[in-house]
Amino acid sequence: MAALAGTGALAVALSGCGGSATGSGDSKPLALATMDAVTSIDPAGAYDRASDTLFTNVYQSLMAIPPNTATPQPEAAKSCGFQGTLKYVCTLRSGLSFSNGDKLTAADVVFSFDRMRRINSPNGPAATLSALKSTTAQGDSQVTFTLKQPDATFPQKIATISGYIVDRKVFPADKLITSAKDAIGSGPYTLDSFSKRKAVLNPNTGYKGGHKPENDGVEIHYFTADQNVAMNAQFKAKKLDAIVSGLTPGDLAGYRTLDNQGKLQLISGAGSEIRYLVFSEKVKPFDKVQVRQAFANVVNTASLTEKVFGRTTQPLYSLIPQGVAGHLTPFYDDYPAPDTSKAADLLKSANIKAPVPVDLWYTPTHYGPTSKQEMQIIAAQLNKSGLFDATVHSAEWDTYAPKALTGKYPVYAMGWFADYPDPDTYTVPFFGGGQVIQNGYHNSQLDKTLVPATQRQPDRVKAAALYAQIQKTTAQDVPELPLWQGNQNAVAQNDIKGLEWTLDSTSMLRLWGLSRGIS
Repeated sequence: MAALAGTGALAVALSGCGGSATGSGDSKPLALATMDAVTSIDPAGAYDRASDTLFTNVYQSLMAIPPNTATPQPEAAKSCGFQGTLKYVCTLRSGLSFSNGDKLTAADVVFSFDRMRRINSPNGPAATLSALKSTTAQGDSQVTFTLKQPDATFPQKIATISGYIVDRKVFPADKLITSAKDAIGSGPYTLDSFSKRKAVLNPNTGYKGGHKPENDGVEIHYFTADQNVAMNAQFKAKKLDAIVSGLTPGDLAGYRTLDNQGKLQLISGAGSEIRYLVFSEKVKPFDKVQVRQAFANVVNTASLTEKVFGRTTQPLYSLIPQGVAGHLTPFYDDYPAPDTSKAADLLKSANIKAPVPVDLWYTPTHYGPTSKQEMQIIAAQLNKSGLFDATVHSAEWDTYAPKALTGKYPVYAMGWFADYPDPDTYTVPFFGGGQVIQNGYHNSQLDKTLVPATQRQPDRVKAAALYAQIQKTTAQDVPELPLWQGNQNAVAQNDIKGLEWTLDSTSMLRLWGLSRGIS
């Protein structure tokens, strides 16, 4: 998932409508904190973790992926399945309705998919549906997806950020909503209000599905990187029930001690989060592969992760991280240690004179409080080599994202979270002609042969050989430079239950499974 997508958190307070219900019997809502910023409350307009937290709890998808599994299960659908390789047919549950009382039918499903593709927001997930040819309704309860070419991971795509169903009577067909009163879904919660600082979700009394809330509502409090001290102070004062993202290595060390003393819960889950640098081939001299390879021969990712994170993250040597099927380490194989002599030879072969000016860009808030330190260390490594002259620049997410997504910066930091537990989520958004980040990189073997072949292969074990070729090719071409991968870490008061259940490789925060018990 694009921890990349977005044009900034919505900045005005928005109020909405929706039903409420009781879940656990405790009328006090859970208070969660995060440093992730919401890009949009409209499923067609965002492709990031914070926005998807709202989407997955407010809107339904036809299928859903249960925690710690890879196989989608019916949610708004009663059943779904392939008919051949190019048709995927779903039958809806009976009696579905949106939180405003409107009936949910197959026409709403068709509208939702057609709308997402029509709007085609640069910040949204439409690019993940590049294999989709058409969506049609057969009566009120059946939907048929016709594909342009086989896509074995299509069920996973529509079970996550690409598949949310919206009310066709409320959502405009050609533009994004911005008001919480229009955020009408059929999921387990309603979005009763939203602002840059807080989202309020209450249980949806009309919800029909497998995710009935175990709580009486949730408040999500949004903090920026410079509010880290305040966020932790509120948690320690028990004004917050949990912090679900934004914990620094120092925070984790302190909370680990308190966890060992039984004063709180420190919870870690499988990590699909990665950080990487993007090279824009639209900006000289990074259109030359030798310059990108020279850069990779200078940067020491092992040293970077040790200095910034200690043992809380690990160096990343492929865009497909460790723990995901097919993972290899081609960037370690090709660039095992800093080699300034080899880097110098590469620059010379491209007729590039050293030191090469490098403008390194990052965004200070969206990816947490360590972003600045990461870029400063990389710049220092480059400058120490004598082959590059790096300068660090930053811009807040609303300015940064549009330029990053279109390759306006020469070299810049981005992040990614898995949408579903398959290597496809780390390849299709980057290669194959439907790239989310338009950095000018194209490789005909990747775009026309390897990536389509991975999508056609229903046996994901057999697809591993194809993913191996993709990883080796990207290490040679260096369109991106992997930096690190991290685990999911959260801290909670002792009476909060269910966080360990929701922290898995999909990065979905399933609010319905959280509850307040007896500490």
